[in-house]
Amino acid sequence: MEEDDLNGGYDPRQLQLIHLTLLVGQLVFFILSFYILKDDPNARHGFDFRSLWFYIIPAAAGLLNYWGGLMFWRRLAQLDSWEDLQDKLRALTNAHLVRWAIVEVSTLLLLTFAIFQSSWFFLLLGMANIVYFFFLRPRLFTFDSGLEG
Repeated sequence: MEEDDLNGGYDPRQLQLIHLTLLVGQLVFFILSFYILKDDPNARHGFDFRSLWFYIIPAAAGLLNYWGGLMFWRRLAQLDSWEDLQDKLRALTNAHLVRWAIVEVSTLLLLTFAIFQSSWFFLLLGMANIVYFFFLRPRLFTFDSGLEG
């Protein structure tokens, strides 16, 4: 029998490919934002204490990241130990995708405001969010801990 017949067409490498694709998309938008700011002579290099945006946007990005993690762990907690392995793998994949989508929205929010506010501060926060996204990549022990539940 072929491997696809044994696991119902599910391939965990697809999850890694999706993560890599989303990561590359964020990096491309970061590089685009960097070159836009590099050529802007009015770009601000620090934190503007007078602007409310410098408080609201990082807080919103942090809350989005927290909410993404919360959604991920809630979906993992819903896995039933008596479920079929394929159902668990699909639920785990969906949990990863939801978390990544929310974190990506957070990154795109930061990088968009880096361009609109002409601020290197938002660009650096966007880079930090990309690094955070990188560490959300799927690993084998994530599958093991999610499937044991």
